[in-house]
Amino acid sequence: MAVAVIREFILSLPFSKTGVVFDRSLRLVNEIQDCYSTAASTEAVLKRRFDARLWVLDDLGTEQASDDAVRRITDILQAGAMRPTIITSNLAPASLEQRHPNYFRAVSRLGSAYFRAVRMTGRDRRFGVAS
Repeated sequence: MAVAVIREFILSLPFSKTGVVFDRSLRLVNEIQDCYSTAASTEAVLKRRFDARLWVLDDLGTEQASDDAVRRITDILQAGAMRPTIITSNLAPASLEQRHPNYFRAVSRLGSAYFRAVRMTGRDRRFGVAS
C-alpha cells in the first residue's frame, strides 16, 4: 500500500522520485549505528531523511527499541512534521509505547493533527492467513 501511495505522489504531483526516501525501520537504525564504528557521518544519514520530500518508514517497531533508536526516529519525524510521511507498522501506537518509555515522543508526533491511520486487514500475502 505504501508503494501505491508513493506512486501516486510521483505521478500526480510535481514530485521527483529522487525526493523519496524509503527506509525499513530495522535497516535505518542499523545504518545509523554502523556510523558509530566507522568514519561515516550520522548527520549525513539523518540529513537525507530530514531533506526528503516524502519519507517512508516501513515496519516501525521491528527495530531494537533503544534510547538511541527511538531518539533518532523521533528526530526525523520532528524534522519532517509538515511534509508527507508514510509509516507502516504491525503495532498500534499504544503497543509502540510499551516497547520503550520514550516512544511516547514519537507516537505523539503520529497524532491526528499530522497523521491519519489506515488499518489494513485481510490475508497476509506472505503467509496466506488473515491478519
